[in-house]
Amino acid sequence: MEFAEKVLAQNISKLAFGTLVLMFLAGCSKPPVEDLAAGEESSTTAGSMSREVFSTRLSSDRLVGITFTPDGDSAYFMKTNKDGASEGIYWSSREAGGDWATPQLAGFSGSYADHDPFVSPDGQRLFFTSNRPLVPGGEAGGSDIWMVELRQGPEWSEPRSLGQPVNSSRYEAFPTIAADGTLYFGSNRDVASGEEGGSIYRAPEVADGVWGEPEPLDAEVNFGAGEWHAWIAPDQSYLIFTSHGGPGSYGQDDLYVSFQREGQWSRGRTLGPTVNRAGFEICPSVAPDGQFLYYSSNHEELGAAIYRVALEPLLSELTTSMEGDDHD
Repeated sequence: MEFAEKVLAQNISKLAFGTLVLMFLAGCSKPPVEDLAAGEESSTTAGSMSREVFSTRLSSDRLVGITFTPDGDSAYFMKTNKDGASEGIYWSSREAGGDWATPQLAGFSGSYADHDPFVSPDGQRLFFTSNRPLVPGGEAGGSDIWMVELRQGPEWSEPRSLGQPVNSSRYEAFPTIAADGTLYFGSNRDVASGEEGGSIYRAPEVADGVWGEPEPLDAEVNFGAGEWHAWIAPDQSYLIFTSHGGPGSYGQDDLYVSFQREGQWSRGRTLGPTVNRAGFEICPSVAPDGQFLYYSSNHEELGAAIYRVALEPLLSELTTSMEGDDHD
């Protein structure tokens, strides 16, 4: 498969970035809903809920993933080139008419393979994954988690690596952070060399900008199928994540949710056919107002784009089905 060969040639990560993102982008060869005017939306319905293309104006820009500032008026994405390689992290602002301006390259990005942006709940920090060198002027490295701090408007500080123990000699990616600073991310640090896979880890913020030893979430979340992309609720009450062929999978990579109750995670459950289809559903993110779940999908009918679905009815349906039901 041509895309798989490109993944290996780019030597990024066969599962974490390559298989989940570059193969996802193969769906971009099908133009998504080009007959719609800017600002209009297309949807596909399953039951009482529907999924919508986030913005038809941005749907042809090869944007993957989305994260919002707390006011919901600015958004950050990863932008890719036609071969699926990262062109950097871009940002856009909401216009008066409600649609989004043409994305611009973020000031701290563009020279390296930066991806997976995540804006903290207070809007003061932006976390991302990068292969940039630890020492300015050095050679590009593997895949580590970095952060920048807000200065003013879209201006950010110089990037800094989170360092050890968050980053290791292996692959760390897809950061997401709770209101108390607890960091969740994907890593293959415990996967044997040469094998595919990965798990979601959690690390407490023990001082300002300093994180403690990461620990993997338990088997209720980490099924062993390959769990990576995650979004944590600010209060850590639930986690939405991607699993590669997890239980009840509809296709390649699906979105799941796990609820935290009294410090214990419930068994991860698929978000169902409203969200998940035969292809890839990755990079989940919930808007600051909690109304919509956003994610990237190479939808077989509407094309590869960022989609959204109303969150409350989706979670309500899942929690109702969990009543009186022990873990599957």
